[in-house]
Amino acid sequence: MPEIVSYSHPRKILGYITSVKLLSLCFAITSKEVYPDGSVFHRLVHLTLCTCWKEWLKLLMYLLRNSPTLQALKLIQRHTLEDDRQSPRWNEPSSVPECVLSSLETLQWVRYEGTEEEKGVVEFILKSANCLKKATISSKATDPNKKLEMIKELSSSPRRSPTCQLIFD
Repeated sequence: MPEIVSYSHPRKILGYITSVKLLSLCFAITSKEVYPDGSVFHRLVHLTLCTCWKEWLKLLMYLLRNSPTLQALKLIQRHTLEDDRQSPRWNEPSSVPECVLSSLETLQWVRYEGTEEEKGVVEFILKSANCLKKATISSKATDPNKKLEMIKELSSSPRRSPTCQLIFD
């Protein structure tokens, strides 16, 4: 069973755990001091990242750039978001992280809302991932029309990997 560690200085702990194979992160903090300088997660193959923190997009891109052997990515909204939470801005990176090009095989998104930022991340991974075998999207939407619109949008997104299955829950 994985250990759960709570630490008030995420930058320090991320710098110390660069040899992990499985990592699950949720930062319910407002600190921007998260990214350890020069840390590379060479052994990380499974990453779960909570999208409840307003800086989750920056952390995601940091981890993708610094995890060259990542095979499985799970994004999940574990906590209720504050109504006044500012949505992060998606800016497509100028280069594709090595793991997306050479090792990422699965993407799972739990409680996907279909925001522009979320859609941007999924579309970027679908069009960039050479080895992606399966992308599973579990929608948070209860409105069947909204859910159908999300399915149509993502289904029409180009996929780099010809064998990638796009599954909607």
